[in-house]
Amino acid sequence: METAAKETPFIIWSNYLDLNSAEDKVFSINYLMPTVLEAAGIPLSEYYVQMLALKKEVPVLTASGYYIDSNEVIHSYSEPNLANEEINIYHILEYANIMKDEKFEDWFKPLNMK
Repeated sequence: METAAKETPFIIWSNYLDLNSAEDKVFSINYLMPTVLEAAGIPLSEYYVQMLALKKEVPVLTASGYYIDSNEVIHSYSEPNLANEEINIYHILEYANIMKDEKFEDWFKPLNMK
């Protein structure tokens, strides 16, 4: 399955922080907020911590039924593998965040505010 990737370049600018050590060169938009918050030194929620951990293994998630792993290999969400289990956890948390599910409320609070 060969798909043309669509990319939008962006820059995280800081007058005070050294951001040259950024390892992530390509990732999907869902990771933008936790990446910016982390770069700014703002406390993250467990949800964002989990997302940044997933980004290391699966830097590109799409709504088109596939993802790209850290080796730049394209996979289908229907493939049985460990990354899909982690992606499923992300999707559950993403849904809980959108629906404001009270059982997951603590996942979305910054770790220093619990």
